[in-house]
Amino acid sequence: MDTDQWLKVAPIITTIALGASTLWLAIKQYFDGNKNALREEYKFAKIFFQDLEDNPGMHAFARKKGFQAIGKNQDMPPSVIEYLMAFADPVQALSDYEASRGYLTSVEGRGKRQLQFASSFLFATEKRRKVLSVAYLLCASAFYFLAFTPWFLLTVGKISTTIAINSTIVFFPLGITVTVITTREFIQLRRAMRLVDVQNRRAVEEDSASVQ
Repeated sequence: MDTDQWLKVAPIITTIALGASTLWLAIKQYFDGNKNALREEYKFAKIFFQDLEDNPGMHAFARKKGFQAIGKNQDMPPSVIEYLMAFADPVQALSDYEASRGYLTSVEGRGKRQLQFASSFLFATEKRRKVLSVAYLLCASAFYFLAFTPWFLLTVGKISTTIAINSTIVFFPLGITVTVITTREFIQLRRAMRLVDVQNRRAVEEDSASVQ
């Protein structure tokens, strides 16, 4: 490319580099802050569960508030949090529920299978859930490549620099936005599937143990 073309491309390259460095700093600060949050969570959980053990007749209000505080979101049902604490890996179970609860609903009184998928049509079978998760992933991949298509075509000499820049203004934000949304939905759905699977396997194991 000649000097004029480089002058047009340089601002875009600079913006991408600054964006990448800003993202890296944000991620670093997040994980540094997360360490402090984990320490506070440990202190509270230790005190609360010890209080539960020492006071089995704890008032329902204090009990619910305690389990509500265990979760990161205040609108999470305390009964679900208490239910997840009985899992073999309660930290993973709670994390999966926090990330995927938009796909799940809880039915109190169902005992060992309290969680189920919110939509009985889309998620009625495991096959449908897998197909939908694959569709999310394929969509994310397609729009990710769409975001960079103008620059690929420019590299192989199919379009001019001007067309590549003008196309990027449209395709890059569209492609990245859809990629982020569908990737997030894919992760949430997969985590919901994992949590329900763990729940169901746990229920089967407990039923087998009770029969024996």
